[in-house]
Amino acid sequence: METRYLRAQKDEALEVFRKQLEKGSVMSGEIQELSKKLNIPTTTLYGWKVELKKKLLREGNLQLETSGFSSKDKFQAVVDTNSMSELEVGEYLRKHGILKEELRFWKESLENAFNGKFPNSDPEISKKLADEKALNKKLERELRYKEKALAETAALLVL
Repeated sequence: METRYLRAQKDEALEVFRKQLEKGSVMSGEIQELSKKLNIPTTTLYGWKVELKKKLLREGNLQLETSGFSSKDKFQAVVDTNSMSELEVGEYLRKHGILKEELRFWKESLENAFNGKFPNSDPEISKKLADEKALNKKLERELRYKEKALAETAALLVL
């Protein structure tokens, strides 16, 4: 049997989750407190939070990279879950407020970094990088030219 909750209750919970995702951190016990306040089971709240997170990811309003976890946290999550069973991983993810897709992304990123593969997912970034490299090369060339001219001027002054 499916329990229905008031729209106001769900909106209040989603607003709390939105704020958590915006600030990038989740305080321990926030969901339990919200559960007691709204009289909604924590499992329902976790489900709503995952739905919201997935929706924001799909819409592009939330990036996996900016989900509030430090590099150390991401690395630790990958290491911790590497030898766990599927059930243990699910429990770990729920406990730490991580999506399965996030963990998979972090693991792939880590593997790519170790293998020296850095996927170019954004062509705009690639173009900006190429432009910056070209500008850097041009400036280095100008600097070498000016250093040579300065050295020549100094030599003439000494004579």
